[in-house]
Amino acid sequence: MEIQLAQNYCPHVLQQANISPKRLDKAIETIKELFGDEWLESLIERYIGDEAYKMFKHPIYDGLLRGEVSMATPVVVELSSCLEALRDKNSFAAIVRELKDPDGFLEYFYQLSTAYRLSYLDPDVQMEPLINGKTPDNAFSFESLDCVVECTVMSGSSTYVRFQDAMQQLGSHTFACAEKHGFSCNVLFEATHESSASDSKIQAMESEIERLISLKKIGEKGGTDCCNLSIHSPDHRPEGVLGMMQTWMDDMNAVRELSVTGKTSGKQEYKSGFFVDDKPIAESLRKELEERIYDKIAKKRAQVAPLRDDYKIFLFIDTDVSWRQLMGKRDEVGDEIAQNFLTQDDDLYSMIVLTSRPRDSFSLFGINRSIHARTDFGREWVDKFWKGYMQPTVDHNFFLKTTGRNDPCPCGIGFKYKQCHGYYF
Repeated sequence: MEIQLAQNYCPHVLQQANISPKRLDKAIETIKELFGDEWLESLIERYIGDEAYKMFKHPIYDGLLRGEVSMATPVVVELSSCLEALRDKNSFAAIVRELKDPDGFLEYFYQLSTAYRLSYLDPDVQMEPLINGKTPDNAFSFESLDCVVECTVMSGSSTYVRFQDAMQQLGSHTFACAEKHGFSCNVLFEATHESSASDSKIQAMESEIERLISLKKIGEKGGTDCCNLSIHSPDHRPEGVLGMMQTWMDDMNAVRELSVTGKTSGKQEYKSGFFVDDKPIAESLRKELEERIYDKIAKKRAQVAPLRDDYKIFLFIDTDVSWRQLMGKRDEVGDEIAQNFLTQDDDLYSMIVLTSRPRDSFSLFGINRSIHARTDFGREWVDKFWKGYMQPTVDHNFFLKTTGRNDPCPCGIGFKYKQCHGYYF
């Protein structure tokens, strides 16, 4: 009965998600085995009032709270693997067991039931982020290119996981090539979603990255049959890149802000999502929440609509390692400068503050940026690097004229010479 209802109610969703009747049957049986015939409904009633959830109409809630097999029900537990706390749970049963834990149930259930995907709410939108799909979780413009960010089910064998692993491998390889050739640059990698997940494609892209970086030429472009690559200067920061991840997180977390505060019988405050313990949700509150969540869905559909079928996903890699290498020597250089200053040896070193070069860290698709082995620089290189800072300027001509101890210090700060730069002489 349940399988037949699911097939009649959402055949396009089941087909696009590759959910066979056998798989659907197993999913339903797994839920019943772990939760009982009433599965989530009985567990929910232990934490919230019996009437609270019945007042809120939403496709996902219909499937979860009333036990109906709808568009959302067959895949709603898989949706939970988008949550960070459940990403290491690779099996359907493991996710359900995690959700069954009373300690974390309210938090998990609230996030799970509100972490909607367009695929589950719109019959015209495909389930997975296929090359011709239209299911991005966030859309934005990168220069003249329309881009999307997709958060899909993080099972061990999914295309998204393979693509994510490929991005991490390419990022590490790019850093290694930049250090090998001593060339600081930014590399822009652009490819369709599925096209770069195979081993042969990755090897071809690694060879092309090696070739482009070895040329040591800003503006050089290349690519393979599945991607485009371009070399940019270390200071090249296209507008929108650094804010992309924050925009994506804001978009994914927006619905969670709809939570209301309730109280348990022990008078401890908790975040209960759309539910308030021991009393039904007021009609006005229900309408407000319903309007806000559907408004969110409408805005997201409008945002995605112009993208159509040719969206891209990109990886932006900053390979500028020179400033990190310098920072590895800053303690040694700082000690040497201080020693020369105090002993008046060789050069005049005046109030030099060594700081790291300001760069914004950027992580995309789970890439962990690592600091590789630093190159050892000699004194000659350090002197050359700091040459512009070490030489006296026309504004600081301390020794071009005689300054009395009680005269104003030539640095212009306002102190007497004996209280300022003349203190050491």
